[in-house]
Amino acid sequence: MRKIVAMFVMVFVMAIASETFALGVYPDYLGGDKNYVICNAHMGTGYYADLSSLAVMQYNPPNYALAINVVVVPDADIGKTSISDVRKYRFAYRYDVRKMYLIIDKGRLADEDELRLLNPNGNYAESGVSVPAGEIAFYKAYGRPFYGKVGYANIYGRI
Repeated sequence: MRKIVAMFVMVFVMAIASETFALGVYPDYLGGDKNYVICNAHMGTGYYADLSSLAVMQYNPPNYALAINVVVVPDADIGKTSISDVRKYRFAYRYDVRKMYLIIDKGRLADEDELRLLNPNGNYAESGVSVPAGEIAFYKAYGRPFYGKVGYANIYGRI
């Protein structure tokens, strides 16, 4: 009887463990489409950079500006692929001093925009989706990292 109970408990624990490992896995590409690369995830929601949306706004080395869309996918960790939101991110880069900025639209005129410095070592509230999205955009546009390895491990291998 002990062996039966022990075996039952072991099977139960294995079932729970396999379910736990199944949760929290975010696909590298949204629905297998390599144009949508994961750039961050938080609490079940996946954030995917849309490589096909990349636009060069300024090319004046060492100053660059890029725009890229990031799609939001709730429950991506459990296989969902429905996009709930599309967010346009615009970045300014100073390559000579390795500073990346998020361009925040304050109005209709370009001179009303605000630049917010993005810290590659900042916490989620400071850098969250922005830093990895900016890194992906720069790497896709110019074939080299800006800050280096940030966000999801080996993002450069996915681009």
